[in-house]
Order: sequence, then C-alpha cells, then structure tokens
Amino acid sequence: MKIVNILLSVFIFLLAVAGAVFSYFLFEKRSQFVDGWNKMAAAIHQTATELDSGSGAGSLAAELTPDGLGHKSYAELDGKLPKLARRARQIILTRNQLAAALSQIGNAVGAPGNPDVKKLSALDTYEGESNKIVRAVSDLIAVRDQMYGYLIQFARTQYNVSLDLRDLQDGNTAALMPLLQAVQQEKARRATYESQLRTIAGYVGASLNTSEAAYAGSVQEIASAVRNLRDELRARENELKNTRDELDTRTRQLEQSRRDVADRDALLAEKQELIAGYRKALGIDDGLDDIPVWKRGSAEARAAIVAEVKEVHPDYGYIVINLGSDSRVKQQIGNRSLEIDPQIEKGLELVVVDPAIEKDGEFVARVVVDEVGNGYLTANIPADSKKIKPGYKVYWIQAKK
Repeated sequence: MKIVNILLSVFIFLLAVAGAVFSYFLFEKRSQFVDGWNKMAAAIHQTATELDSGSGAGSLAAELTPDGLGHKSYAELDGKLPKLARRARQIILTRNQLAAALSQIGNAVGAPGNPDVKKLSALDTYEGESNKIVRAVSDLIAVRDQMYGYLIQFARTQYNVSLDLRDLQDGNTAALMPLLQAVQQEKARRATYESQLRTIAGYVGASLNTSEAAYAGSVQEIASAVRNLRDELRARENELKNTRDELDTRTRQLEQSRRDVADRDALLAEKQELIAGYRKALGIDDGLDDIPVWKRGSAEARAAIVAEVKEVHPDYGYIVINLGSDSRVKQQIGNRSLEIDPQIEKGLELVVVDPAIEKDGEFVARVVVDEVGNGYLTANIPADSKKIKPGYKVYWIQAKK
C-alpha cells in the first residue's frame, strides 16, 4: 500500500509538472496570437486609410481602428469587416469605369494599339496603356493648338482680326464671331464684285464662270475683252482728236475764206456799181437790173441748196454731208448764172429726205450742223429720227416763225 501511495504521488507530481509546462506553452501561443491579431488589425486600418485617401466616400479608417479591430472587440468584427470589402468593391468598380472611359478616350483620339479595358484594369499593364493615351491626347492638343495658331494668323493677316488663343482653347465659340463676321462681309463684297463683273462681261461680250476650275480663266477673258475695248476706245479717241484737229483747221480756213469772200463781195459790189454807171453812160439797158441778186446767206440762196448724205456713223451719232464752206448755189439771171455763197455755218438746220418718198413731201429727219469744213459738214443724228442712209438728199427749209 505504501508503494502504491508513492507511485500515485510521483504520478500526480508529473501531472503537475506537465500542467505547468503546458500552461507555459499555452501562454506563449496566446501572446503570439494576440500580437498577430494586433498586426492584422493595424494592417486593416492602414488599408482602410489608403482606401480613404482621395476617395471622397467618408472615413472608413476612423471605424476600422486597431483598437476597434482588436481581440477585445471580437464581437464587433462582423459589423465592421464587411465595410472594408464593400469599399474595395467600390474602388474596383470605379477603376473599371475609369478604364472603360480611358479606353473610349484612347480610341477617340487614335491612340496606337486600340487601348484595351483589361490592360487598363490590370496593375502590370496599366501604366503602359495609359501612357499611350496620354501621348495621343498630348499630340492631339498640340495639333489643335497649331491649328488655332494658323487660324489666328489667318484672321490677322487676311482680315485684320485678332483672336485670343486662351478663348479658343477654352471652347469659347463667341471668340470666333469677329472672324465669322469678317468672312461674311468678304462674301458679300465678293458677291457684289461678281455681280458688277458679270455686268461688265455682258457689256464687253464675255461671260463670267464662277466655278473653281474656270474662274481664273473667265476673269482673264473679261480683262482681255476690257483691254481690247479700251484700246479700241483710245484709237477712236485719237481718230476723233485728229478729226477735230482737221475740223479746227478747216474752220480757220473757212473763216479766212469768209473774210476773202467778204472782201471779194465788196470789190464785186464796187465793180457792179462801176459797170452800172458805164452801162447807163453807154445807154445799155437789157432790163435785167430789175432782178435782185441774192445776198450771201440769204433765204433765197439757202433755198437753192441741194446736197447728199455721204457717210453715216450711228455708233458716234453723226453724219457727213457734201456741203461746206466753199459750196455755192447758182442764181440764173437771163442767160447768165451767178454763184452765191449760202453761208453754211454751225447751227444751221437742214432736212434729210429719202429719195423714195421725196415726191410725197416727207423727210426722214431734221439735223443741225455741228462742224463745217471745205466741201463737207457733220451733223448730229437726232435720237428720235428714222434710220438715215448714205445717198439721202439734204435741203434747207426756212423754219416757221
């Protein structure tokens, strides 16, 4: 019995030693477990803090604190830990949406490789894919700004209009209004110019074609026609000047002739008076002295005018008649005929008669002498007259008072 008691005592002692050893190891494991728990709580808190950064979704880290997640708050874990998962899902959803948006932007701006949503969502390929999009957007902005630069330079040099680069970059459409108004004004001016040019083309026998391919050639054709018309006008002006110079010369000659005629008429009158005296002294009287001699420029002398239209110039509005300062009419006295000066002068009114209707007493037109030369005169064609032709007869009819 004594031996049994000793054995039991030894066994109980061994159990006590084993319990003490196991208690020690259990305490060590508990300490390690608590330390790991605290580290996990700190890691969750740090993760929540990172997820909170710039999210704008409220502070999750304030709820998932190390103390709030500690082993002493084990009963609260079921209410707190799911919030971390929800926040992660929200961030993943936002990430995927951003990736999709970046993919659309990349494809819109023509980024190389057609940026893929999966590559933009994956951590290992995100940076490379996003850099492609950034470069493509930067290139597009550079091209846009270059185009704005060209637009600003065009507005300044062509229309003297100033555009603001910042307003254009900001998408301010009102900034383009000065240029738009200048362009509209230019279009209105061009329309007016083309209308007048088309009118000129009609005058010179050309046509205006406003199509892009034929416009320059059409304008050159009009310019050439205008130059030809100008050259012809200058030639006509020179011809007219020469004619006027000749008329001036003929007029001076006419004046001199008139003075000579006056002197000769005076001498003739003197001679006639002397002859009349001789005739009376000799007793010679044939009865012809009772017939009066027509005076120069008298109605009787002018009534004896018979002339003819030699030239007709409707483009310049005048005719040429074979009647001038040296023209004479004949007065028959007995068996003698005297040549009388009807005094053809500027302003004298004549009538033009068509030989075909001369017997009916009708005339084609009344014309007024414009310039007088030796053997010819010019007269303006009346606007309301019938057509005058070369060969028509010309007479003088005394105007009724």
